[in-house]
Amino acid sequence: MNEDLPFVIEQAKEMLELCRKPHGKFPSAFAIAHAQVSEEPLRFFVMADGLIVINPEITDHTKTFVERREGCYSYPMEEFVLVKRWNKCAVRYFREDFSVTDEKLQGKESQIFQHEIDHMNAKYIHDDVDKAS
Repeated sequence: MNEDLPFVIEQAKEMLELCRKPHGKFPSAFAIAHAQVSEEPLRFFVMADGLIVINPEITDHTKTFVERREGCYSYPMEEFVLVKRWNKCAVRYFREDFSVTDEKLQGKESQIFQHEIDHMNAKYIHDDVDKAS
């Protein structure tokens, strides 16, 4: 992973700019996964606030699902769809300084992480709107 870091940071800067640009029906994006812009096998996404999330994994989650409307920057002209997500989840990921971060997320942040991890696993909201991450 260390040898990929300069490339990750370079790509993350470009992805951050994409987060801030209108695209189809979307005025901006909360986050963009590298899988949305490249076929390189790197597993990371960038949040609109600039946080680079490397090799994220969901380590725990509630058994309760919530259904929320989601759109996807990969499908800029598609309508929002209802997607089932875990209400709360715990995640572990690396930051660009290689520190390991463990967080407990809920609400919008939980939804964003699940959505972006789905991208890394080649899952998209328009594939099957009845399944959660």
